[in-house]
Amino acid sequence: MKNATRVLAALAVACLITAPAMGVGYYELVPWSTVQAGGTGTSHWTHVIDGQTSYHTVNLNSAPHISKVVNLNGAQSSSVLVTAAAWAAASGQTSMANAHGFGISNGTDLMWTDTGSDGVWKASLSDGSITAYVTKAQVQAHTGLTNAASLSPNEIDQNGEMVWYEGESDSILVTTGLGTLTTLVSAAALTAAQGNSSVSGGMTYDGNGNLYWGNATTDNIFARAGDGTLYEVLSTAEISAVTGAATAGFGDLLAAPDGLIYFYESTADHIMRFDPADAANTLMIYVSEAELNAGPMAGDNVQSFGWYDGNLTWTTFGSKGLYVVPEPATLALLGLGGLALIRRRR
Repeated sequence: MKNATRVLAALAVACLITAPAMGVGYYELVPWSTVQAGGTGTSHWTHVIDGQTSYHTVNLNSAPHISKVVNLNGAQSSSVLVTAAAWAAASGQTSMANAHGFGISNGTDLMWTDTGSDGVWKASLSDGSITAYVTKAQVQAHTGLTNAASLSPNEIDQNGEMVWYEGESDSILVTTGLGTLTTLVSAAALTAAQGNSSVSGGMTYDGNGNLYWGNATTDNIFARAGDGTLYEVLSTAEISAVTGAATAGFGDLLAAPDGLIYFYESTADHIMRFDPADAANTLMIYVSEAELNAGPMAGDNVQSFGWYDGNLTWTTFGSKGLYVVPEPATLALLGLGGLALIRRRR
């Protein structure tokens, strides 16, 4: 028995040492049945997490809604925060498939853009009451355009305001209060810095006030510094050197509390990350396409990123749940826990 115990301990140590090098595993944090909040859903679009609570847009065949899941680390339960009827009454829309980029504004409201109504919306975290924060008409009045406004991708800034790429004027706009907005980055400024005015994938702010986005036209990542300067963060060549793909595409981006930036590279279908202080030399594949397919998601189409308990979370298109990657430290604790169990059994 002592020899067997030594073997088990050695295996536990080996797993502890080698787990990070073998790639990261992930698991389902919130199952699809809980995300739906009792409905029958067809699509899980976006999510955001606030402490032990997550919020989700669920597009149903007949009753799209925003669901609320509480007690993520325990016996989860879900409810409907914004009903299909409330959403239809406020927006005139019968779908939530056009809702993009949930964020939490000032700790009191969900905030998102909707490309069906071409507006910016808020919903109270306490009772789900809906406010049309900036309307299509107000966007058009600001841009001088008469065509429909396009409001994606987006992000919540440090003031609790919505920042988004307006695809008709090819500019980045920001709300400045109820019913008001201004231009953060003009089409001319984007073109001067990038060679075009394209913004795609997600947007994210880091802790220093730098705003990042992908450019699927030139296959690189750009940023706006706090002083308004635009600069390239990662080139196509730098991304391709890691992925092996000739081009790069971008899904969501997230500047996480760990100081790193995560993004979904949609050409090679990897989740990647880098340290913005040295982006090119720290760029790595965090979860590969093979790992995504092999895990509980059983797919490689990552929709939206979030952060829970020191871990990266994401959703995928279609009728699936919410997924999370444990950090290597979590794996280490699991390994130490295994050793503790072995010691107690002696």
